[in-house]
Amino acid sequence: AMVEIQAVEIITAVNEAWNAGDVDTLKALFAADAEVCFPDWGEECTSGAEEIGQWIEELVDLNFVIEPQSLEIEGGIVTAVAEVWADPSRAMEIAPLVTTDTYTLKDGQIITRLLRWTRNRPPSFQQRWKPLKSNGLQPP
Repeated sequence: AMVEIQAVEIITAVNEAWNAGDVDTLKALFAADAEVCFPDWGEECTSGAEEIGQWIEELVDLNFVIEPQSLEIEGGIVTAVAEVWADPSRAMEIAPLVTTDTYTLKDGQIITRLLRWTRNRPPSFQQRWKPLKSNGLQPP
């Protein structure tokens, strides 16, 4: 179906943009009133173009490599499993992490993205990731 083809294209574009560090493309893929949530980090959701834009700019610096593993599409909801490398997890020698993203799509953009770690997430990961994130430190 057309919806499924478009969904695959959007998620592929998201992954390729993270891999390329392409901030402008990433921002364009999220709707103006989009929301991104990380229940595993115990943080509030990031919402709206400005907040999501800042979040993208911070995270792009962590040199993501995303390798898609599977994609399930049901209506406008896409569940994407991927192996993910980023500087904090590389520094802790726990890369790749396996993530499950649930995207809700509408009119060719992402409205919601819910991100969960599914494997290799030691209890200390959250504590160790936060200082790296807030200090902008780059592991060697």
